[in-house]
Amino acid sequence: MVELGFPRRILWGERAADAISGLLSVWGAKRVLVISDNIIVGLPLVREIIESLKASYEVKVFSNVPPEPPSSVAEEAAGLARSVDVVIAIGGGSVIDVAKAATVLAKRPGLSVSDVAPFNPLGVEFEKPYLIAVPTTAGTGSDASYGIVLVAEGPGGERVKIAVGSFEVVPHASVLDPELPKSAPRHVSVGAVVDALSHALESIASTASNPFSEALAEKAAGLIFTVAPRALRVGEGWDLLHAAATMAGMAFTNSGLGLAHAIAHPLGGLLGLHHGSVVGVIMLRVLPLYEEAQGSAERLQRLKIMLESVYALPERESLTGHVRALYEQIGAATSLAELGVSRADLERVASKAAELALHDPDIAFSPVIPGPEEIEEIILSSYK
Repeated sequence: MVELGFPRRILWGERAADAISGLLSVWGAKRVLVISDNIIVGLPLVREIIESLKASYEVKVFSNVPPEPPSSVAEEAAGLARSVDVVIAIGGGSVIDVAKAATVLAKRPGLSVSDVAPFNPLGVEFEKPYLIAVPTTAGTGSDASYGIVLVAEGPGGERVKIAVGSFEVVPHASVLDPELPKSAPRHVSVGAVVDALSHALESIASTASNPFSEALAEKAAGLIFTVAPRALRVGEGWDLLHAAATMAGMAFTNSGLGLAHAIAHPLGGLLGLHHGSVVGVIMLRVLPLYEEAQGSAERLQRLKIMLESVYALPERESLTGHVRALYEQIGAATSLAELGVSRADLERVASKAAELALHDPDIAFSPVIPGPEEIEEIILSSYK
């Protein structure tokens, strides 16, 4: 039997401060913890949200979330979360993932992040503090997903990303205000867009794809292909792009991802790169394998036909061709060299990243599972 998990509420539109206040009122909240980062808390709209909360609630702010945060940051935030009714995560995927982990650790102080697993009942789903996610980028889908990705120290002292997940950590509410991603720097927005597209594509290709996840992923992909170029060029359509990112997050939470994410998690951690940009590059090498694999090929071909017949995209030789065309339109990186990675650094980490990819939980859903040498070749081929 398929089990599905979604946020209990999704509020989509402008005036995030009013939406959050409405939720807090319904839940009878008095004490609130805002988790963010030092840049985002300085944005005018975010300052407005925090100040409006302070007028009615006891508010604490934790803004020490760095890019690619270690699990120790979540443990630090959990100490503050234990004394509040609601945690509000305002930020990108890193901020929301820290908030998810902090909320779980606040409810169960004896747990560690590694204890969060689909088959390990935590008993925290209906306990306070509740979690509201307010994504500031249109891409990660973390506001609607059961995943947590943080950084830990590997046995050799290297930075290694750990990916865990449970339906019990899906935020109780997602607040989608298009004014937030509209104000993000362009390079951040581009990375977020290719991340969201990769979520949709891998959800469709997943061996656990189902009618619910496929419907969400197809719609998300259609919106991304057609709206993202206009949103990034002239600033129109951010409401739809924001919705598409959350749809893709809902899709992969209920289907799993695949090989591209299994590679991108360790590779991005070892090289210290933004996840969205890395998975976008790796996706270009993995998608052709999916387009030929039994099961996923038919579903991806259906998406290609839909893009060309329903969304009026020009006909191309493959779905990968459509992805490359979108990257060209929005200025997304197609190689790791474009992200500033040197050939020497890539060769230094390629074998380790390939080994770790085979232990990443996302690989379990891939319609194609190559051996370590083949994965290493995929990684090296992504240099240029």
